[in-house]
Amino acid sequence: MKHFKLLMFALPALILTGIVIAADPAPSVGWSTKYENLTLPANFNAMMLRVDFPPGAVFPLHSHGGPVIAMVTEGEITLTQNGKSQVYKAGQGFNEVMGQIHEARNRGTAQASVVVTYLLPKGAQPDIFVGK
Repeated sequence: MKHFKLLMFALPALILTGIVIAADPAPSVGWSTKYENLTLPANFNAMMLRVDFPPGAVFPLHSHGGPVIAMVTEGEITLTQNGKSQVYKAGQGFNEVMGQIHEARNRGTAQASVVVTYLLPKGAQPDIFVGK
């Protein structure tokens, strides 16, 4: 439950503290769920959420406390990591490696949505923002 609460407050906290650049719209959590009865390796939690990106929105440089798998369900997202950017369109998926610093941005003119699934060791933060 602690991880769920951290995530639910991460985006609004970024917006309120000005970490998200004012010129860029901020992404928002469309929905999220926690899996209570899923059989996982000991000491792990799983959670899934949908992140909505209005045109121009950016999820700033961050990493994750565990592996992440994601699928774009609407629009397209540009994922930048290791100095390289790749565009993912609706129906395409990608993974994010634990500890890898990256950002996700909607460079398009229409809304984009991404369904994100985390596998987190207990006590790990879902999102760890660079410089914070």
